[in-house]
Amino acid sequence: MGYRLHAAVIDVNRYGIYVDTIANRNSAPTILLQTVYRIDGKVAIRRFAKLSH
Repeated sequence: MGYRLHAAVIDVNRYGIYVDTIANRNSAPTILLQTVYRIDGKVAIRRFAKLSH
């Protein structure tokens, strides 16, 4: 079994990318790399990567 790593250059200052931690009930917290932006006045979240497994 192999793993692929996809790398991308992301302008952190333009997109406001941050690391978020989401608590899970019976397992370790999930760590996500994501950004928040607006589309037609509504908040949208784009997750770039799941950093935990």
